[in-house]
This record gives sequence, C-alpha cells and structure tokens, in this order.
Amino acid sequence: MLDFLKRKKNGDEAVAVLGETQDTGAGVPIQCCDCGEIFPFSPGEQKFYAEKRLAAPKRCPACRRWQKFMRRHPDLQGDYHGR
Repeated sequence: MLDFLKRKKNGDEAVAVLGETQDTGAGVPIQCCDCGEIFPFSPGEQKFYAEKRLAAPKRCPACRRWQKFMRRHPDLQGDYHGR
C-alpha cells in the first residue's frame, strides 16, 4: 500500500491528511474552502500530490483557476465568481 491523502474530520472543517488507502479508483471527496462545492480528489492526483509531498488541494478546480487569474490580474476589481 502507498500513502495517499485522505480526509480527516477536524471540528467543523474537513482537512486532508496523509494516510493509507487502497487504490480503489474512487476519488476522495473534498469540500472547497471558497465555494463549498464537493469535488473528487482522484487516486492519480493523490499519488502525484504524495510524491511531490504537497498538501491536498483546498479549492475546487474552478476556484483554483479563479485564484490564479486574480493573481495574474490584480488590477481587476469585482468578484465575478459568485462569492
């Protein structure tokens, strides 16, 4: 078995931590810290993050794209993502 990222309940907030899981093909559900959407964290992504020693993502793909866009365009005002 490989060490993958799995979720652990910590109070009201769900956080991802290192742990052991079997590669069942099902993604681990993670709740986005920005929009609250539940998104899958696939075994392939888990393996990549574990190999690079990265923490599990906190944001869904849409919110990650939005954050990246806003970092590249800080002069833009307004929040068009619905938050």
